[in-house]
Amino acid sequence: MPDVSVVIPVGPYHRHLAARAVQSVQAQTEPSTPIVLHDDAGRGAGWARNRGLAQVTTPFTLFLDADDWLEPDAVATLLEAARAVPDMYVYPDWYAARGPVTASDCCYCLPEYRGHTITALVRTDWLRAIGGFDESLPYFEDTDLWLKLRYVGGHLGLHVRRHLLHYSADGQRSTRAIFKRSGGAIALTAEAERTRRSIIERYKGATMPGCCISRSDKTVVPPGTRLETDVLAQALWMGVGRVVGRVSGRVYRGGNYRPMWVDPRDVEASPDKWRRIDG
Repeated sequence: MPDVSVVIPVGPYHRHLAARAVQSVQAQTEPSTPIVLHDDAGRGAGWARNRGLAQVTTPFTLFLDADDWLEPDAVATLLEAARAVPDMYVYPDWYAARGPVTASDCCYCLPEYRGHTITALVRTDWLRAIGGFDESLPYFEDTDLWLKLRYVGGHLGLHVRRHLLHYSADGQRSTRAIFKRSGGAIALTAEAERTRRSIIERYKGATMPGCCISRSDKTVVPPGTRLETDVLAQALWMGVGRVVGRVSGRVYRGGNYRPMWVDPRDVEASPDKWRRIDG
């Protein structure tokens, strides 16, 4: 039985695109269950996602908009990351029309926050514990969900540094109601701005220990990935397993004395785990 369900809300203007999203789920290297919810009456993505969440029987849930689609290894990569850090949900980088977009290591942390897309892998029981999406919100119900998951549920998000999602505007998201042109620039409409402020007001007095600032380097890096400052080091343990870098907090997967790319600070701090071999 799959461990992940992918909930896909389909609005009236998404119908011609939904097949692409579903096919990307069916093509995953890690089997997952697509749950498609049609919202013909226009009750909103939050309404549809909540109805989809009610149907989920797997331990993990991934949300996917109907005009977006996944890379074939998206579920497998996110699931591996989520299992490595069981106290956090995980979110990826994505491709947009303007090119690849790298998410922030610190998302949805007040008073200032940066966001990620709706496509993040979350434990299903966490979503149910916080009541899912607020269906009364006309906009930004996804922003409210992530803030609620952090400040009510107590779960931080972990950035997985892989471009695993294709983010599209082909479905004509409700941008006309949310954004307007003002003096040649794009700005929120008055109603959208009121909604945004009301959401922030809900959580601005909330605090939680271990905010993302102190954990921003705790990033799962898929095997074989090389970051700019990494060095080549030999793993000094038998078997294949996960090791958390003592300094960076990154979660590495490897072993059997094979070479791997590692943060040099972790190599220096853990000579029992790695031996630098690139000079």
